[in-house]
Amino acid sequence: MTEIRLVKQEEMQAAIASSDRIFARDSDMSSMGEAFPFLFSATTSHSLGLFEDGSLLVFMGLVPALIRIGGSRVTVFSLGSVFTLPEARNRGLASQLLEEIKVYSRQAGVSILLVSGEGPLYARSGCRKFGEAYRLAWSRELSLASEATDGYRTYQMNESRHQDVLHLQRIAAKRYAAYEQSVWDFPLLLNTEAEVSNKKMKQHVYVARHEKKIVAFVVVALPTSVSKGEPYVVEWAGRSTAVAALLSHVVIDNNLDRLNIVVETHEREMLATLCSAKSEKIRNQGTVFLVDPEQLFRQLRPYLEAKDPVAGKNLIVSNTPDGGATFTISGLPIVALSSDELVSLLFDSQPEPDLPAEWNTVAALWFPIPFPYTGGLNYV
Repeated sequence: MTEIRLVKQEEMQAAIASSDRIFARDSDMSSMGEAFPFLFSATTSHSLGLFEDGSLLVFMGLVPALIRIGGSRVTVFSLGSVFTLPEARNRGLASQLLEEIKVYSRQAGVSILLVSGEGPLYARSGCRKFGEAYRLAWSRELSLASEATDGYRTYQMNESRHQDVLHLQRIAAKRYAAYEQSVWDFPLLLNTEAEVSNKKMKQHVYVARHEKKIVAFVVVALPTSVSKGEPYVVEWAGRSTAVAALLSHVVIDNNLDRLNIVVETHEREMLATLCSAKSEKIRNQGTVFLVDPEQLFRQLRPYLEAKDPVAGKNLIVSNTPDGGATFTISGLPIVALSSDELVSLLFDSQPEPDLPAEWNTVAALWFPIPFPYTGGLNYV
C-alpha cells in the first residue's frame, strides 16, 4: 500500500540515515540532520514522504519561510534534500510526491515554492529557473589596494563573538529584500553550515565595527584541505563600504587568491561599491513554482502600493486554471499571463511577455520584484 503523508518525528532518523547514504556524506561533512536541522524536524518542517507498506521510499524536505520585500511578507516553502531509495526509482514516485507537495502548499497558505534543484523532475512539474544576480570575484589585488586606503582603516574587523549575534540579526533585519530571520533561528543558521558542509568547507562570520558599533557582517565559506570549491560569501548585510572592507580583510587574513560574492540586481549600492571586481550574471539558485499567484499579489500589495499607491490599491489578480493569472486595473486592458510568463515578469529584467503599452509605466515600477538570493543561510 502506497501512502503520502508528513514524516513523523520518530521516522526522521531513518530519513537522515538514508539521506546521508544517498548524498554520500562522509567524515569530512556534517550529517544531513546537522546541516539541515529545521528540515529534519517534524516540529519546524512540513517534510513529506512517500511510504510503501510502512517504509519510506521517497523524501522531500519542506521548510516554511517568510520573505520580506519592502513592507510585504511573502509566504514560501523551500524544498530540498530530496531522495528516492535506489530500489524505488524509475516508478514515477517522486513525481507523485511533488504533485502532492503542490496541493499541500496551497492548503498551507504558501504563495511560492522555492526548489533547490533544477533537474528534469522539477522542470516536468512546472518549476522554472528564475531571477538574476551577479557573482563577483574580489581578488587579492583589489584587497591589497583596498587595505592601503583610509576607507579600509575606518573599520575594525575581526571574527564575530557569540555576544555579537543580536547585533548581526538587527543588521540582517534592515535589508529591503531578505528572508525573515529571527533571534532564534538566525544563530542556528550561522552554525549549521548547510551548503558549506556539502563542499567540505568551513563557515566563518566576520564583523566590521565603526566607532565600536557593528555596521556590517559577512558569513564566508573558507577552504579546508579537502574542500571542493572556491571560497565564497554565504550571506552579507550592512553598510556597503564596510562589506567591501570585510571582503579585503578575509582575503588577506586567510591568504586567499579571491573571494566570490553574489549580489542581487536590486542591491545597486553594493554593486557600485564592488564595481572594480570581475563579475558574471547568474540566475538565482534553483527553481521556482508559483503556488498561488492571487495570494502572492495580495501579500505583495504593501510593496506595490509603496511604488504606485493608486495602481497598487486598484490591482485585481485572479488565478487561471493553467497556473497563471489575469491582471486588472481600471482604465487599462486586462492582461492574462501563463505561469511561465508570470515567473518571467516577476523576476527577469527583460521579461518574455509583451504587456500592452498602457501597462509599461506601472510595470517598470513594480518589476522585477527585489528578491533575495536563495543560496544563502536559508538554503535547503
